Amino acid sequence: MRNGKLTSKRMLLFLTVVVILSGAGLFWLTRADAAAPVKYGAGANDDSTGAFGYSYNYATRAEANAAAMRQCGRPGCNIKVEFYDGCGAFAKDSSGGTAYGWGISDTSHGAQNRALAECQRRGGACYIAVWGCTSR
Repeated sequence: MRNGKLTSKRMLLFLTVVVILSGAGLFWLTRADAAAPVKYGAGANDDSTGAFGYSYNYATRAEANAAAMRQCGRPGCNIKVEFYDGCGAFAKDSSGGTAYGWGISDTSHGAQNRALAECQRRGGACYIAVWGCTSR
């Protein structure tokens, strides 16, 4: 009987250690997920011509900005929005005017709504020209 009790105590100790180590392992896995690389995006446009460029899923802010500027392709282009681990959208005037709007949010829906609202405040009959979300 004494060996049986000793074995039960050892088993209880073993299970306690397993539970503690499992909890520590889950803590580190959660921290590893939280430390996932940040992804960046940007939007640029030229107010006078309506040209625009956008980017998303870049490893650095500078890379995202450079990609948006390249895509915009005009001397008058400027970065208008930057975002990370989220979504960006661009709305423009459907009648060919220069009204535009950028929107950023945690969701594509939120970014699109903000872009449309900003474009409409500038007097446009607007539509979403492009949107994108980082892979987070």
